[in-house]
Amino acid sequence: MVKRWLITIGSFFVMQVVFILINGTILEPRLNDMGHRMTQFAGPKLEWFTLYEAVFLKVLTMTFILYIVATAVTDVVNFWRRKRNED
Repeated sequence: MVKRWLITIGSFFVMQVVFILINGTILEPRLNDMGHRMTQFAGPKLEWFTLYEAVFLKVLTMTFILYIVATAVTDVVNFWRRKRNED
């Protein structure tokens, strides 16, 4: 379990470094028609998240954060159940 968490947190930090480096440069992803719909939908909801200018990077970051939180809740519940069954 520790190895999985190290990989998850490490990949999150690497992803953030890459996003910071490409934010506002020519390397930033170009959005097609579907991307513009995502901007219209998620843009106003993520205005408070000001780390990146690109909505695409904000959505990817928030998705990864939700994945980390869901995995953390699952691991805590499983840990709690195992401890309860051992007693």
